[in-house]
Amino acid sequence: MAKYLQKMFAVLVLAIFVMSIVPAALANGKSSNDNNSVSISYTENEDQSEGTSTVEGLVKAKVQAKERIEKAEEKIEDVKERLLSVRESYLKAKEKYEETKEKHKELVAQLSETRKKVKSCLKDSDDCTEKNKELRRDYNQYLLRVSDVILSSLEKLSVRVEDVKEISDENREKALAEIADVEDRLKDYQTKVGSFSEETPKEEVLAALKELKEFKGEVRKIQKKLVALMMNSKLKKIVDKHDEFRNGMESRMESLKEQGADISKLEDLLEEFDGKSAELKEHFDYADGLWEKITTAQDFDGVVKEWHEAQKTVREDLQETKEILRKFIHEFKEIKKGLNGESSEDSVEEA
Repeated sequence: MAKYLQKMFAVLVLAIFVMSIVPAALANGKSSNDNNSVSISYTENEDQSEGTSTVEGLVKAKVQAKERIEKAEEKIEDVKERLLSVRESYLKAKEKYEETKEKHKELVAQLSETRKKVKSCLKDSDDCTEKNKELRRDYNQYLLRVSDVILSSLEKLSVRVEDVKEISDENREKALAEIADVEDRLKDYQTKVGSFSEETPKEEVLAALKELKEFKGEVRKIQKKLVALMMNSKLKKIVDKHDEFRNGMESRMESLKEQGADISKLEDLLEEFDGKSAELKEHFDYADGLWEKITTAQDFDGVVKEWHEAQKTVREDLQETKEILRKFIHEFKEIKKGLNGESSEDSVEEA
């Protein structure tokens, strides 16, 4: 009996101990679950915040990209409109020039017929006097018509200068100023010739004819100068590129030097390239500045001849720098083959 009571007492103590542990365990479990829920909740908020930030960034980038595209499209439209406007202006100027030229041809034919009549008439006769007056009137009209043709060609040339991309803004302004100057003087000339009559002295008409030829010469000179400026501009881009060529040569030499290669031949070629590039730039600057020497119409032909010679020298310089670059690239490839363990025979067989 005593043993039985002892067992019952031990079971009762164990039950009491277990009962005392369970609430604490439940409390800890709840606390742990609360913490986990807080942790999970925090993590979800953090992910949501990061997600929102990413989405906002993408939306902002998309908006910025759209704005850039819209601006680019606007620029393209502006360029298209400008090109269309320039083309339209050029076509109008060309059409006007062709019409004026056609009228000029008709007047030349009429003038030729009047001359024949004057030659065939009897001197000192009333009929001959009348035909001479008619010839004088035709000459006056001829002077006006030719000046119209020149004005139309100047208008067409102005549009061409505005549109051409190969010349600098400074040279463009100078060319347009020259054209405007000739146009103003030609309009004054037309006012003077417009006042001529059949009674105008022959000497005055002949002087006006000579002046007209000078105007034609000026226009041809402006046209030649424009072509020269365009050629100079294209050459300048090539000349300026030589700095980039030199940087490329140095970069290749540095890469080989880091690998322990002998680059003495390349250094010699670079030195030769530098010397010839300096000559090239000097010759180009001389050719480019020749147009500033023109102060009178008489200077033009001499300067044009000198400019052609200077241009020839520049082109010869370009051929020499091109040859040096070709040698440099060949030597560079040969050194690189040596570093890679390739022989010239291997490379030929592979080719």
